[in-house]
Amino acid sequence: MNLIRLILYYLSILLLFYKVKHSKKRFIYGMIIYLFGIYIFNQNVNNMILYFIIGIFAVFTEIIFITQFHETWDYRKYDLYKIPYWLIPLWAQCVLLISILIH
Repeated sequence: MNLIRLILYYLSILLLFYKVKHSKKRFIYGMIIYLFGIYIFNQNVNNMILYFIIGIFAVFTEIIFITQFHETWDYRKYDLYKIPYWLIPLWAQCVLLISILIH
């Protein structure tokens, strides 16, 4: 049952990025999906905060690579320090998925 929830959660993330093109809407809906994932996988508030903070650090790492190292990667449409807003909840969702897979 956990595998089915995991697959459906992952597909919901893909569907969000396929259907929603606006960066701020992706951020908002991404946060909603993230919070929903915390709920359906029975994560506590401490884990929720920890995963989000790790997601923010992952985004800062991308900012460093994009702005300081030449010929790494970039985003076509960026909002803040050469990254899109939606990258923050996406990384948090990735950390959540990885933690579920590990346990």
